[in-house]
Amino acid sequence: MTAGLLGTISSRGGLGRPGAITLKKDVKIVTPADIGLVVEFQSTHNLPKPMTDADVVEAYNAAYQEVIIQQSWRTSAWSCVCHPIGQLLGYMVENGRRYRVLSSARRSYFLWIEGEGREAEVHISTPWFVGEPNFLRAWAFVHSMACRYWLKD
Repeated sequence: MTAGLLGTISSRGGLGRPGAITLKKDVKIVTPADIGLVVEFQSTHNLPKPMTDADVVEAYNAAYQEVIIQQSWRTSAWSCVCHPIGQLLGYMVENGRRYRVLSSARRSYFLWIEGEGREAEVHISTPWFVGEPNFLRAWAFVHSMACRYWLKD
C-alpha cells in the first residue's frame, strides 16, 4: 500500500533513539552506514488496532491533517498511528535507510521507501501477527533487504 507520507529526503543525521537496531557488521562505534534495520517497538495499545495497510494510511493522513496542518489537539489517531509512524519515518530519513519495522509484542508493520527525492513513496504492509505462518520469514526478508539497500548519498 503506497502511503504517500514522505516529502524530500534531504537530511543525514545521527541514529536517533529507535527501539532497536541491527548492524550489518560488528563495529565499536555505530554510524548510519553500519545499520541494517531500525525497529521501533511500541506497546500494543500504542499501535493501531489490527488495521489494514489502507486503514493505517487513512488514519495517518487524517491525524496529520488535523494535528499538524489544522493545529488541533492531539487525538487517539495521532497517538496510535501518526506519531509512531512519523517517528519511524524520521529514523529512516535520518539514517538513510529504506526498510523499517514498527512492532509490538503481537504484530508488526513493515515500511519501506521506494524512489528518490520528491518522487519517493513510503509503503506499508498489512499487519503481520506473531504466530502467523511465515511471520519470522517476513522479518528475515525485511532484514536482508535492509542490509543490502540504503539511500544513496
